[in-house]
Amino acid sequence: MTVSLLSMTAHGAITVPYTVESLTEGNLQINPGTTSNTSWAVSFNMEINPDFSLENALPVYSANYSGANPTGNVFYLTGFDHGECTFAAEKPLPNPASSWFTNATLTLDASPLTLIYRQDLSGGGSTISLYQGTQLIMSGTNAASLFPLNNNLSTLWTNNGNIQYSNIQVSYFDKDPGIDSDMSILSALNIPEPATASMGLLGLAVLAMRRRRF
Repeated sequence: MTVSLLSMTAHGAITVPYTVESLTEGNLQINPGTTSNTSWAVSFNMEINPDFSLENALPVYSANYSGANPTGNVFYLTGFDHGECTFAAEKPLPNPASSWFTNATLTLDASPLTLIYRQDLSGGGSTISLYQGTQLIMSGTNAASLFPLNNNLSTLWTNNGNIQYSNIQVSYFDKDPGIDSDMSILSALNIPEPATASMGLLGLAVLAMRRRRF
């Protein structure tokens, strides 16, 4: 399945198609078609079986993998309780050498989750931000670690049918936040602002009422 990206050329970004392929263990592989990208955004809807019992931290997204195991830097699901999730972005558990953030907690809904990664090429470290819709959940900076989007290695992980993904979109972009702000990136990934989403729902309700009258 090919995932088409919305154009970000107005913000100076590179836009290419990304391919999502089925892997063993039910994993999804993101192939950006290039060796590596230092700044990127990945957006997806995440659905978890409400009866799922999380015993150990599970990888959601990893920069690399080896066989059926994530390597490199990993975005983890570290807690789950009837829709309430806790996430961490760090080196492989259980003994991470470094992390961007831990204990990012949210309740899953219809809004997509988006990870935005920025690498400061001047040596100032890297930043990862987690959004639910357009709401910033948590952001953290790490001076030591890189989290590049690697060709054939960046992966969304499922877990025996308990975790499913949909509406997957990926982009890589310019590093300058003045050019590519988080809001412009979210907009390019077709993630509506809350007011826009509310207006869309109101419009659907009005149309439904009109149809009933006729």
